[in-house]
Amino acid sequence: MAIQLTSTGINTMLSAFLGSEDQTLKLYSNDVDPETSTTASQFTEVSGEGYAVKTLGSSDWSVAAGVATTTPQTWQFTGAAGAVYGYYLVGATSGNLLAAEKFENGPYTVAVSGDKITVSITISLA
Repeated sequence: MAIQLTSTGINTMLSAFLGSEDQTLKLYSNDVDPETSTTASQFTEVSGEGYAVKTLGSSDWSVAAGVATTTPQTWQFTGAAGAVYGYYLVGATSGNLLAAEKFENGPYTVAVSGDKITVSITISLA
């Protein structure tokens, strides 16, 4: 029989995981379907046109009922950056790929100055 985690245990684990190091949130421009064996080197990070990596610290996450969420993270571009397929989350110190998601209704095309992409991350252990 497997161990049963309590809600408090799940929240504690998520908080500890997300507080162990800052994370960098990046957008990617190649057609990758993330899997459990995917590594950060498989992504082509978006570049130029006002794009910048976003750093997330423990204070950027809310944890409740076994679910961790971020506030919306928005990139506003200054020109055509092309197709954006999804985002990935990397340990800021370790460089380890922690999570990635391909946009369900993507790719999004950044065509002109002022185009925006907003990401809200939800990680669930519940």
